[in-house]
Amino acid sequence: MNIRKAITKDLDRIMEIYNVPLETGRLRLRKHVIDDAEILHSIIGCDEEMHKYTGWNPYATAESARSMVQEFIDSYSEEYFFGWAIELKDWEGNQEPELIGTIGAYDYSSEENSVEVGISIARKYWGRGYGYEALAAVLKYLTEDKGISLVKAWCAEGNVGSKTIMEKCGMKFTSVDSENKLHYEYR
Repeated sequence: MNIRKAITKDLDRIMEIYNVPLETGRLRLRKHVIDDAEILHSIIGCDEEMHKYTGWNPYATAESARSMVQEFIDSYSEEYFFGWAIELKDWEGNQEPELIGTIGAYDYSSEENSVEVGISIARKYWGRGYGYEALAAVLKYLTEDKGISLVKAWCAEGNVGSKTIMEKCGMKFTSVDSENKLHYEYR
């Protein structure tokens, strides 16, 4: 085996340790691949409603989407980076898995043993429970498998969907900041 193959194999093993795939009844949460960029640009970046409450849109252009997905891929070797593409599983047996969004945990604090989590589900899939299902799986993984003590999240005050998902997953409201962001925590 040449050195390049050995390094690639070791890196793939590390990436699996730090960012394992997760599954729920209807979803598969997997590592990003560069081909996700075009889809994320299409289903999230080009939809004004998707970034109405966040103030930023990392998928606004094909180039920015590609850069964001590449950043995810490059970060998989970091112990406290967690990022997944959210796919609908082929549970009916008649279609390929379909990318419907992203979820990730970032900004690890060793002082608090905490991370912040964020999720984006394409608008076409809102109201079907996919956000809840993905967030519940990630919260369980982070706290039970990775030993993270505190998971934080926020949403804009008017973002009823995100607020509902966080509360349904057991996240507790903690504060409203000066920008009218609602802050939540999960322990």
